[in-house]
Amino acid sequence: TLKMQNQTGNAITSMYVSYMVYVYNDQARSNSFNFSFSDDDVSYTNISELDLISTEVADVSPSWKAYFRIALLTGLNVSSGDYFYLRWFGADVGGGGSRDEFALDDISVNVNPSGSFSVNGTCEELIVGTSASIVINPSTILTVNNNIVNNGTVTIENDAQLLQTAATNTNSGTGTYIVKRTGGNNSSEYNIWSSPLSNQNLIGVGGVFTGSNPCDIYVFDASNQKWRWPYAVGFSTTCMSNPVTFQSQQVLAGHNGNMLPGWGYFAPGAASSTRQFLGTINNGDVVRSMQLGSNNVQGWDDWNLLGNPYPSSLNINAFINGNSHIQNGVHYYDASLNSGNGGYITVNNTDNDFAASGQGFWVVATSANNANFTNAMRSNSVASFRSSNQVPVAYFSVGNTKAADHTRLYLDEMADDGWDNRFDVSKLDNPAGYTFASKIQDQKLAIQSVVPPAPKQFKITHLFLEVFDAGVHTIRMDSIKNWNNIGLFLIDYKTSDTINIVTNSYSFSSDSAQKYDNRFALLVGLMPQAILPLEGSPETVDTNAKPIETSLNDFNNSNYARTYIAGENLVFESNKRISRVEIYSINGQLEYQNTLSSSLYVLNNVSRYCSGVCIISMHLENGEIHRSKAVIY
Repeated sequence: TLKMQNQTGNAITSMYVSYMVYVYNDQARSNSFNFSFSDDDVSYTNISELDLISTEVADVSPSWKAYFRIALLTGLNVSSGDYFYLRWFGADVGGGGSRDEFALDDISVNVNPSGSFSVNGTCEELIVGTSASIVINPSTILTVNNNIVNNGTVTIENDAQLLQTAATNTNSGTGTYIVKRTGGNNSSEYNIWSSPLSNQNLIGVGGVFTGSNPCDIYVFDASNQKWRWPYAVGFSTTCMSNPVTFQSQQVLAGHNGNMLPGWGYFAPGAASSTRQFLGTINNGDVVRSMQLGSNNVQGWDDWNLLGNPYPSSLNINAFINGNSHIQNGVHYYDASLNSGNGGYITVNNTDNDFAASGQGFWVVATSANNANFTNAMRSNSVASFRSSNQVPVAYFSVGNTKAADHTRLYLDEMADDGWDNRFDVSKLDNPAGYTFASKIQDQKLAIQSVVPPAPKQFKITHLFLEVFDAGVHTIRMDSIKNWNNIGLFLIDYKTSDTINIVTNSYSFSSDSAQKYDNRFALLVGLMPQAILPLEGSPETVDTNAKPIETSLNDFNNSNYARTYIAGENLVFESNKRISRVEIYSINGQLEYQNTLSSSLYVLNNVSRYCSGVCIISMHLENGEIHRSKAVIY
C-alpha cells in the first residue's frame, strides 16, 4: 500500500496513476497482481481492467518482462492535507509449486491533470484504462512486445512511433487511437499517403482529408494503370461548388470512401499540413492485393501504389526481401523536388531506408500476387537514404540550380547484364524537371545492376536523359562506394567526349527541352588487351605499354598514355587531353581521323575502318604523339 498526502493546497478530484509490473515467469503456478485505491484505507475500489495474471506454464527461457498500466481515477474528493491510498495485491490463481516473481516500479501520479500522460520506452503489454489519455511525443518511441488493451485514448504525435513486435495482432479494447502526420502545405502539390489505421475515413466526419476537394483525392488502378477515385458507386459530394455523383467507371472497386491498409493515396497538401488519423491502429499481418497491367510488357505497366500500414517506420530492406514478386525497389514521390514541380526518389534493398508512418510509395509487380506486410518489417528507425552493403555502387545525378534527378549503377556478381527483377528497378518519369536513367533496350531504370567486368574487359551502359528547358546541364557522380580501382567514364557520342566521371563532372548545353535516348553512356572497367608500341619509332613516347589492368591510380600517373583493343572497340586513353586520333592501313592510307579534346576516346566497331595490321596514332594537346600497331579482325 502506498500512502500519499495531498500537499497541493487544492482539492484533488482526479489523478493519473501509472506503474510498471515486472514478472519473472519461471514456475508452474499462475499468480495475479492487481490494483485498487481508497480515500480512507478501509474501503478499496478495484480497477479490474488493470488486472495482471501470469501464465501457469513457465517460460522456456524466463526473463523479467515489463507490463505497463495506466489509469485515470475520477470523481475523487481529496481535500488539502488529507491522505489517499494506492494498493497492489496478489493471489494464487492456478497450478502448483513455487510462485512466479513480481516486482513493482516506476510508479507515477499526476493529480488534476489537464492533458494527456506522456509515455515512451519498452514493455511487454500496455493497458490504458477507461478515459485515460496517453501521448507519445514527437521523436519518441513506445515499443510494445505483445498486446495493447486500449480503453482510453492513445495519441501518436508527428515523428513519434508506436512499434509492436509480436507476430500476430492480439490488441483489444474500446478506445481510440489518434495518429498525426505532417505532409506538404501547398494545395497544388500532391503527397502519397497511407493510413496507419484501419477503415480511416477520407472525407466527412473524422476524415483525414476533410476540407480538401474530394475530386483531388486519387487511388491508382493497377489493372489498367489509370487513376480512379476511392469512393463507392453513386457517392455524391461537391467538388469546387459543383455537385458530383461518381459512376462505376470513375471509381475503384472495393473502395467506399475509406483508406484501405497497405494502399497509397494521392492527396494535395493543406494549409494545416498535419493530418490526423482517427480509429484503430493496424498491427500484425497486412495483406494488400496487387495486379499486373494489361499490356504484358515487363516492368512497363505493372505499377502498384502501396503504403506503410503501421504507426511506426517500415524497413524497406525487409519489405522488399519479404516480397519476391515485386521489383527490387520502391519509389517515393516528393512534391518539393525539381523546384516544386515534383519528382521521385528510388531506393532498393541495399539501402538502409525506412518508410515513415503514413508514407505511400510505388512498386512494380512482377506477378499478380499480394504484397505482404508483417510486424517483422517494422522498425523504430527514422534513418534516411543510406547504403548498407559492400557491393560496388556509383550514384549519378544530372541537374542545374533549379532541379536534379538521379540514377544508380551496381556491380554485383549475383546480377545479370540483362533484365533481372531482383536487381533492376524501373524508372518513373518525373512530371517536370529532369528524368535520368540507365537503359536496357527501351526500358528505363532508376537502379541497374550488372556483373562486374572481367579483367581486360569493359562494359557500356546506355543512359536516357530528358532535360526540361534550355540551358547548361551538368552530369556528375555524387558518390562511389566499394568501387575498387574499376574505371568509370562518361561517353558523349554527340561530341565524342569521354571523361573520367569519378574525378570530373560533365556539362553540356541544350537550346530547349530535349530527350536524349542514345547520346550518353557509362563505360565501366577498361581492363583490355594492350597494343604494342611501334618498334623503333622516334615519335613513340610511351615505351612501357603492357597488358595490365587499367585503374584510377594508373590514370593519374603523370606519364600515362595508352591505346588498346577492347572487344570490337578501340580505346585511346591518357591523363592528358587528346587532340586528334588517326588510323592508317599498313600501306599508310588514312582510314579514320577525328579531332577532339578529351582524355579518353572509344571508337566502336573499329573493324569498319581498318582490318588486319593497322597503325594507330594518338596526338596529345601538349604535342606528344603516340603511335602503335594492332591486328584488328
